[in-house]
Amino acid sequence: MNKNADVAGGDMKSASLPFELKTEGTEGFLDSCLDSSYKRLDSDSVVLTTADGQSIQWLVTKDNNANNYKDSDTNEDDTGIHPGSHGVLRFWIVPKEQQTIKVNYNLKITPYKKQYPTTTDGKTDYDAKPSPVALGESDKTLAAYVDSHILFFRHHDGKYYSDMLDDDLEEEIKFAENNDGELQPCEVTVYWVWPETLGEAVLENSSKGVICQTINGTNEVLKKLNKDPGGFLKGYYGESKLTQDDITKNYSRLSIQYNNADEDIGDYIMFLMAEMTVSPINSVN
Repeated sequence: MNKNADVAGGDMKSASLPFELKTEGTEGFLDSCLDSSYKRLDSDSVVLTTADGQSIQWLVTKDNNANNYKDSDTNEDDTGIHPGSHGVLRFWIVPKEQQTIKVNYNLKITPYKKQYPTTTDGKTDYDAKPSPVALGESDKTLAAYVDSHILFFRHHDGKYYSDMLDDDLEEEIKFAENNDGELQPCEVTVYWVWPETLGEAVLENSSKGVICQTINGTNEVLKKLNKDPGGFLKGYYGESKLTQDDITKNYSRLSIQYNNADEDIGDYIMFLMAEMTVSPINSVN
């Protein structure tokens, strides 16, 4: 994952970046959530950063999920992420030079499936402890379920999520100064949510409440659904785009397909890794 090497074609070297990324952890806890490319700044510091300074990784598993799962503080048995879970990924952009810059956020989710060992007679031993294996070419449908059901947003107003990190997202960052005129790190929070039902994901008239409000005729989650309906709905092969009216009229069938995709995630995905890369677009000031 080291991006420090020179790259032909004029790509920016990480050494010339106007910032670096950092995230916090406590001894022995978040350390094990982070990839081995992270380094501790000094023996007493709780601040961690990547070797290249440009990307942050988080590992979310059943036993090690940084308290991101729903009701984690009140229900010790509620471990792991699941439909209805929500949480945050938080990091800091630490400036080196410019006071205001424009950046691009790119979030990549890597799911890992369970692989059970085989017995001496070549049969799968489901009683043994499974190992994590990255998804292969034959697992594209399963990867699409994860990408469609676990959603990431840049903002949350307490009710609605917005600015989905489905594709690259641009944002202008203005670094504040302290009393000594030194530029201060900018805290960035990414909100993730796993909608419990199809209605919660896309229907504004859902009894549970929609997670993303339609603005100027656009609902970000519904737009994502129509880019790859087979990722949201197991076994869906329709070609026409789905509207909220279409989903309401056919909700019973489509809801089952949404839930079946959730079940496949729970049955086969062992853990997830999220990697956030932040790149400068240009210097604003």
